[in-house]
Amino acid sequence: MGAVAGTAAAINNNEPSPRGSAIEIAQAELRRDLAVREERKRELEVLEKRGWDRLEAEFDC
Repeated sequence: MGAVAGTAAAINNNEPSPRGSAIEIAQAELRRDLAVREERKRELEVLEKRGWDRLEAEFDC
């Protein structure tokens, strides 16, 4: 029974480990990078469908 109680105490420890924090930071950075890449991909798809000339016409003021 002592081993079970010790394990339960370890699971309930709310202090994040430095390794866990580093993993969370890396995951957040990867999510941001993925979001940027997906946005760029959508922009390129729109440009391919509409054509590049429309983009140039929008900026010719």
